[in-house]
Amino acid sequence: MFSRVEKFYPLLFDHAELPTLVLTHSARDLNPTFLDVLGRSSERTFSKGGLEETPASSESNLWVADHRKKALLADVGVGTIDQALMAILATKHQSLRLLGLYRKVLILDEVHASDSYMHGLTRRLLEFHSASGGSAILLSATLPNIMKGELIGSFQKGCLAEPPVVEGDGFSNEYPLITRVYSEQCDEIPVNHARSSLRDVSIQLMSDQRAVESYILEKSKVGSVVWIRNTVNDAIQSYQDLLALNPEIEIEIFHARFMLGDRLDIQNRLISQFGPNGAPEQRKGKIIIATQVVEQSLDVDFDFMVTDLAPIDLVIQRIGRLRRHSRNHLGEIVETDTRGVAELIVYTPQPLENAPSNWIKSCMPGTAAVYENHGHLWLTADWFHQNSTLRIPQDLRWAIKYVFDPNSYDLIPPDLQRSYNETIGKGNCAESQGSAAALDLSNGYISQNTFWDDDVIATTRLGEPVIKIRLARSDGEKLHPLYPHQDEKMAWRLSEVQVRKAKIASEPEYPHNLMAQVVVLKNSWPKLGKYETVIAMNPQSDSESFSGSGMNQNNKRLDFEYSNRFGIRFL
Repeated sequence: MFSRVEKFYPLLFDHAELPTLVLTHSARDLNPTFLDVLGRSSERTFSKGGLEETPASSESNLWVADHRKKALLADVGVGTIDQALMAILATKHQSLRLLGLYRKVLILDEVHASDSYMHGLTRRLLEFHSASGGSAILLSATLPNIMKGELIGSFQKGCLAEPPVVEGDGFSNEYPLITRVYSEQCDEIPVNHARSSLRDVSIQLMSDQRAVESYILEKSKVGSVVWIRNTVNDAIQSYQDLLALNPEIEIEIFHARFMLGDRLDIQNRLISQFGPNGAPEQRKGKIIIATQVVEQSLDVDFDFMVTDLAPIDLVIQRIGRLRRHSRNHLGEIVETDTRGVAELIVYTPQPLENAPSNWIKSCMPGTAAVYENHGHLWLTADWFHQNSTLRIPQDLRWAIKYVFDPNSYDLIPPDLQRSYNETIGKGNCAESQGSAAALDLSNGYISQNTFWDDDVIATTRLGEPVIKIRLARSDGEKLHPLYPHQDEKMAWRLSEVQVRKAKIASEPEYPHNLMAQVVVLKNSWPKLGKYETVIAMNPQSDSESFSGSGMNQNNKRLDFEYSNRFGIRFL
């Protein structure tokens, strides 16, 4: 997004000097566009009385960019939502961030994707932002009406206004739709959809994994295929299974458990092959096994798609990568897509009316763990079972409403209603935690009975803690970053991978001759997170595969393997 904004942001301003632009997230120094913007700022000079001077715009851009705590002070900023959420958490530099947002236009993309805890924080952020005179634009293709009403209510609360009284769920079922909110008014404006967005997607449910694999192998003969799996372990297993069926296929795996350098390499390769500039010869016959990392943001498209069952809003997001660009049957970009009706295979158990409590867990345990509301999963499968075609955009609102409307509760099999109730209860608790963690606008600073944390440990997201490790290759005498790069500092950053803290809770005992190097290395790195560590690895017979070990939360040795083929796998 930063690369896109960088191309047009000066047009938003009417100033003699260039407005400041900043990228704010932990890996921004790996973004070439951001580094280029800083470089241009540092080199920009003008002549005054025969002397070369640096304009104020250049100096201010460098000043706001030198630390993430100041980034929101820029005229234009692009980053993760975490940076904005810390403006309403009890962190040491909270007021600086809040000042940075003052009276700006706050744009939140994919606002539906937040969990209950983050949703609670987002609501409080909107309350603070509207109270200070700011405007907000919330973007989503799949936002349930319940979440929409809560976000609107929080914004209007900041305006010291009561949300307008509405009947029923209160919102239009038109799609696409713009909802414009004032202090005491809410207007809904239907939008004419673009002709190019009209399309039908054929839906087929499959519960036999072998049938899914056969479908993928068959379709790969005529085009590109992606299978979106819900867990990394399932993705790795499917990758191996398909290779075992046909070792000659062209297949790639993409998930979040690769170290950063390999992940960026794979992502760039996918954009090159399946993005808007992907050539036909790069696409045909390719199979991609991916996790949710392709669900949003990546501008890629595939000829055929298989997806594991997920809540319907996420399935719709995944469909956004199915024939996203208009092409002909050869894979060439054309004005009107001529590949026929798009096909989506949903890998799921059949939605039986009397489905037992282990309906999803018995056949897809990973999916059952990732998406805990099995009632929503069943309603999603049931909607697709009843509708063999998804008409876009006409059916999107109704499909989302069918799954997320509280009135659908009675449709859920009794044995799955317990899962639904427990998940809704956990969600309400998490949202309350988010509200409790955030500052209270009505009480002011003096009454905040809380401990003010450093922003490194401020909690903007709930979930199992993760640990950031840097992988090193040992030659017996010295540690080298696992990812090769001519700049050693950059190489260490690109050798990072995040894993669950339960897997590696502390470092292993290093050989005596390496321990001193580990200490020196860690002291030379800027503090990027509370749990940053380094793991030494020993080369195996395969030069692209390495093994290492760490200590898990029970202080037991846990061996793992890393390769640029599978990422990190625990043994």
